[in-house]
Amino acid sequence: MSSTAETKIVLRSAKDWPAWKDQFIGRAKGELMWQYIDPKEIFPKPFPSEPTEPNINHFEFKVPGSPAVPDPANSGNLTNGNHTPNSIYTLAQGHPPASDFTFSPRRDVSDLADRGFQTYSFVMTDYHRKVQMYKDKQQAVLGPK
Repeated sequence: MSSTAETKIVLRSAKDWPAWKDQFIGRAKGELMWQYIDPKEIFPKPFPSEPTEPNINHFEFKVPGSPAVPDPANSGNLTNGNHTPNSIYTLAQGHPPASDFTFSPRRDVSDLADRGFQTYSFVMTDYHRKVQMYKDKQQAVLGPK
């Protein structure tokens, strides 16, 4: 079994330029960074900003003594002030919907309703994935510490 060792090309003179440039572009593309630094792009994509942690107050909480039951007169809205099924997409992005949402000063995960906890768990998993991607890209640019 043979292994191919990556040869690091050092730019010492003009004759090293073609090989060094090819190595640089290959690494940038391999790290999915070329789209941010391609000199042929008039408006290159901005480098991604660090993801923002979702706010727990933007998710459905339990309302003491009031189970969430559909309100037939209100086409599926929940009677305890929680979000409607149509606002789940907005909640999944970690933002409150424009209406039909009751903010609560509670900040404990145990106070989330079942659906709120499921949505929160999904959004937090996605947040952690995005943070790792951001750190990977940052390390690709800055190199190992």
